[in-house]
Amino acid sequence: MQNTEDGDLGHDLLLGMKAIAEFWGMPERKAYYLASRGLLPGVFQLGKQWTGCKSVSRDAVKAKATAAGALIP
Repeated sequence: MQNTEDGDLGHDLLLGMKAIAEFWGMPERKAYYLASRGLLPGVFQLGKQWTGCKSVSRDAVKAKATAAGALIP
């Protein structure tokens, strides 16, 4: 996980479903569908706004790919 101990989460956060969908490389509607079912790691709601954490999402994908036998440097 990336170091965010300095308190600056601005570079790690995705604010809004449009930003989340772009990060994941999928249509916004699909991102809503997956996020509402808890299927996008690192994506959650803060109040009514969807929010994502890039480092958590990347770590989850790397862990899943590694468990599946993919080689990720």
